[in-house]
Amino acid sequence: MKERSKFMSAEYFDAPEVEVIAKELIEDHHPNLCQAKIKYLFRTGDWESKGKTILGKAEKLNDKIKHLAGYDFIITINQIMFFAMTPQQRRALVDHELTHCFVDEDDSGNPVYKILPHDVEEFHSIIRRHGLWQEDLRKTETAMEQHRQLSLFKRTGTEG
Repeated sequence: MKERSKFMSAEYFDAPEVEVIAKELIEDHHPNLCQAKIKYLFRTGDWESKGKTILGKAEKLNDKIKHLAGYDFIITINQIMFFAMTPQQRRALVDHELTHCFVDEDDSGNPVYKILPHDVEEFHSIIRRHGLWQEDLRKTETAMEQHRQLSLFKRTGTEG
């Protein structure tokens, strides 16, 4: 009898729920992606890296795969985690993955597709010991304060 692997193999499915959220977000926050062709997929099965569960991944397709598939980017979302999230968390996850996707132009005006890295990467322990020692960390603090202020307006109904 063949022993079953302790890990489920990955399977991929269309993700229309993700696409609905993405279309809204592109219109509101990612206008550079309006003309990009993006495929949205759910992934099932175990999905971890370095001991952490992967929630999603944005990928730019190389020219050969782009030719075969007809897409500029693929956004893959962990299906189990997605449906365990609140609507607000789902929106944040999709927004996060869309932010990785960027369309620029070359000197001739042709689109150039890129995957953007995260703005910040740091250990909590380093922040505790050394504070916001890098410019990108200080920008994150400003963004967090702006979010707190906007959230306060939404809770009190004083947003204009």
